[in-house]
Amino acid sequence: MVSYLEPYIRDNQLSHVMKVMICPHCQSQQLSKNGHRRGKQCYRCKDCGKQFVESASTPIAS
Repeated sequence: MVSYLEPYIRDNQLSHVMKVMICPHCQSQQLSKNGHRRGKQCYRCKDCGKQFVESASTPIAS
């Protein structure tokens, strides 16, 4: 639905809808959710196998 509405919505409004995490170790976007730690979402990278917690310093793909 987001891709359908994209031409009608400005890009800055769409950025908060699609948030894609990037592995801080190998820069891959192939992640899976892996529980919660201290109230934050944990992720596991499908490429390198490393686990990390979502934080303000974790990059997000645009």
